[in-house]
Amino acid sequence: MYEMWRNDLAVLVKVVELCESNGQYLEPQRVLDAFPGDQRDATLRSLRRFVENDHINAVTTEAMGGHGPQILIIKGVTEKGLRASNAWPGDGGPLADQLLAVLSERAENEPDPEKRSRAKAMLQAAGGAGRDVLVSVVSTTLSRLMGGV
Repeated sequence: MYEMWRNDLAVLVKVVELCESNGQYLEPQRVLDAFPGDQRDATLRSLRRFVENDHINAVTTEAMGGHGPQILIIKGVTEKGLRASNAWPGDGGPLADQLLAVLSERAENEPDPEKRSRAKAMLQAAGGAGRDVLVSVVSTTLSRLMGGV
């Protein structure tokens, strides 16, 4: 089960990436082309599961033989799909983790001593406040940037 979800998640993440870079509707073939040929059937099953479970918006028609919907065009990824792929901007957790990772890397590897010192100070301040506070700050900032309150 875990292996299937891991494979499905890779497909969902690729759909999110392609939809973001394309900005328009997406042909399913572009997703299939992003994976090795021997994974074509598994990728197609993943796409169908995501359409059937409201992770992906798509124009479909009923496939011959009862193998689920035939996906004609992918129109986008739903909020549910964005959340499942960690691409939903309202959750600052992944972004907060990335921020902490970058600060940690800079605090260790920055060649400029002054910048390294500032990165260490920021990392200590963020760590002292707690990850939950940082997640809250990042989430609020993202919400405001997207026109929320």
